[in-house]
Amino acid sequence: MSRPFRIYYNIVFGGFGGLVAYLVAGVLPDFVQNNFFWELLIGLLAGAGIGAALGAVDGALGRRWLTMLLGIARGAGIGAIGGVVGLAIGEGLFLVTQGGFVGRAIGWGLLGAIVGTSEGIATRAVRKISYGIIGGALGGILGGALFEAITQFALNNSPDPSQAQNLAAGVGLVLVGACIGSLIALVEIVLVNAYFKIVRGKQEGKDFNLVKPRMTIGRDDGNDIPLYDAEVDARGAAVVLLSGKNVNIESKDGRAALLGRSREQQSKPIHGSETLQDGDRVQLGKTVLLLRKRGNR
Repeated sequence: MSRPFRIYYNIVFGGFGGLVAYLVAGVLPDFVQNNFFWELLIGLLAGAGIGAALGAVDGALGRRWLTMLLGIARGAGIGAIGGVVGLAIGEGLFLVTQGGFVGRAIGWGLLGAIVGTSEGIATRAVRKISYGIIGGALGGILGGALFEAITQFALNNSPDPSQAQNLAAGVGLVLVGACIGSLIALVEIVLVNAYFKIVRGKQEGKDFNLVKPRMTIGRDDGNDIPLYDAEVDARGAAVVLLSGKNVNIESKDGRAALLGRSREQQSKPIHGSETLQDGDRVQLGKTVLLLRKRGNR
């Protein structure tokens, strides 16, 4: 998907995950809701719901159902851990500071930071993990502050504080999920050094951020950059190498080609390794990818 749409869908899916967590919490028995561990349970549900929803984005939009299910399972597991850890620390800070925004914001920030590591862990991409931590933490802090603000407003301006707090919790969890999702996507877009954009082919408009030192390209879903093109090798016809801001592409037997920037320039089959500059176009099968670098977008 394109970069703006990545933010949009992360907002939608993240908010939906928060809503699901709220609905599940609402059907729990009263004795559980009055338990000392209620805050931890909310953290677990929120982390699992938001993590699962964000983990499903790529698979759901690409109609890769196995990828979606794996993303849901991975996101829910990591998110649940983040929710328990984050809300436990946040609740402790809330008690120490005797209320206020600090403890709540930090708690949700920790939840977001851990949720943000999910996709990077799955792809073994250290840069993606770091982007996820930063974006998730910022989103969690923002969402947590909004959650607390809505809660305080509801409690201070409603004749029925209990009902108002319940409604505020629903709105707050949706906002937390949306903020975490949007900031994870936004931070990666801002910080990533380079990305490929498909400008011709079935996936036209889709972007692939270059977040690993070595990324494979091919028709198989197991590649870092999967292309839905029958003329592309299943196991990776080309490999992208990153060194700082330098981008090289490798191709065996000329299966990838570097296209000329004008009609007068002919395409050049790539045998071995080729250094790419911003704006270079690479063709594999019927698919054409455009390289964009930070500072030249």
